[in-house]
Amino acid sequence: MRTAAKTEARQQRIQQWPKTAVILSLRGMDADVMACLNGLMHQDYGSRYAAWIVVDSREDPAWQAASEAARTNTSVQVDIQPLHSKRSTCSLKCSALVQAVCALDDSYEIVAFLDADVVPPPHLAEGIGGTDGRRCECWGRYRKSVVHACD
Repeated sequence: MRTAAKTEARQQRIQQWPKTAVILSLRGMDADVMACLNGLMHQDYGSRYAAWIVVDSREDPAWQAASEAARTNTSVQVDIQPLHSKRSTCSLKCSALVQAVCALDDSYEIVAFLDADVVPPPHLAEGIGGTDGRRCECWGRYRKSVVHACD
């Protein structure tokens, strides 16, 4: 009985948490990619969390790995897309991050960038909001500044 009450209380708290997107740019199959994807797919943040993955191309081995990780995941919203526009003014990684940020809608309150060599713990998204007290008043302005960073 006590466990069920704790679970229900936690689920109610989760619904109050800010909607969070974690963006991962992938190119190739580094040693930690599978562990990173597994950790990304097993976050304990409920429906307030989404993973956005941009892979250099559909032919990249990371595309298959990300697709498989997303298929086996049942609790995390995942968006996987190939890199559409390789900007001449910045790296492929920055191009991928800008692409993902531009795809986000205004409902996301927190955006975090994750490197492929990081193995995120299950409560990663829970701690993101606590790491920096600054919040953006207007996501549109923030998005514009990120997009123009590489223009």
